[in-house]
Amino acid sequence: MNELQNITEKLLRRQDLNREDVESAIDFIAANNNLNEAQVLDFLDSTNNKEISAEELFYFVSSMRKYSRRVITEEFITDSCGTGADMSSTINISTISAIAASTLGLKVIKQTNSSITSACGSTNLLKELNIPVVKTPEEAVRDFKKNGIAFVHSPNFNGFAEINNIYRQKLGKKTIFNYLGPLINPSFPEAQLLGVSSSAMRPKIAEVLLRLGTKRALVVNSKNPNMDEISLCAETDVTELKDGKLEDYILSPEDFGLKRCKLEELQGGNSKENANFAREILTGKDNSAKTDIILLNASAMLYLGGGKCYGSIGSGILHLKDALVNGKSAEKLASLTGSAV
Repeated sequence: MNELQNITEKLLRRQDLNREDVESAIDFIAANNNLNEAQVLDFLDSTNNKEISAEELFYFVSSMRKYSRRVITEEFITDSCGTGADMSSTINISTISAIAASTLGLKVIKQTNSSITSACGSTNLLKELNIPVVKTPEEAVRDFKKNGIAFVHSPNFNGFAEINNIYRQKLGKKTIFNYLGPLINPSFPEAQLLGVSSSAMRPKIAEVLLRLGTKRALVVNSKNPNMDEISLCAETDVTELKDGKLEDYILSPEDFGLKRCKLEELQGGNSKENANFAREILTGKDNSAKTDIILLNASAMLYLGGGKCYGSIGSGILHLKDALVNGKSAEKLASLTGSAV
């Protein structure tokens, strides 16, 4: 029995993993030496067999980050990312929000991925929009310097993810790696808006971000329906990381003068359909709940970015709305795609 099988057995017995266990599992898969597909799939599936602790999550992230192909800048970087697998079938909220927030000068390095547990992943959307998803740290820095935002496809920037994603796609269901993916952004961002599809995981992820040295974060999830964004359908539970401390609270759409909506109003489709929704929103042609949820989540990103004008989660909403109306967001989209929109 090899190391990976031993660790799988521990998980199946609902035993906690120590740092050495986790490092061995990550290193074993990353080495990619004659991997037995069934063994890797069993390991991935076994992570669902017990409740993973914050300590174990930290070990996983630390081990995975060793394989990062770093993107290093001198800027304060903000990212937005959802863990996926919430089965809500919404438009790509975090990606569109990142573009909208960058319109107002927020510095963003957005980690992306292809669809694994959703109909349209962020990488799928960007390719449909003809927005470059870079393959190397050098390309990422180039795009970031040019546009103030860069999109990095996770498997291209993490040796472990490059191999592990293949097996995740074959398994085809949520595992703890849905929660870990947003934590291996190769820029190691100072601030993150991170949506999780589990209320139990939210405080654990926030604790991991604190231990990783993240400066600012909002870790969010909406219970009804289950969404990994700041929601317009119901209250959103939040764990905020600020000044080295964690605080829990609840947000409501009404807190920001926004109307509640039904989940169906936020749903998208395949990559072509979601790209059309993104264009409509960013060019100011959409006046639906889809635009409202982008305004709210993009405003939360501006708040995390620490700018003087954005001292609260909702303080950027009117600025963002103006950018949509006056064509500034459309100009940003055109600059990213290299063509008129």
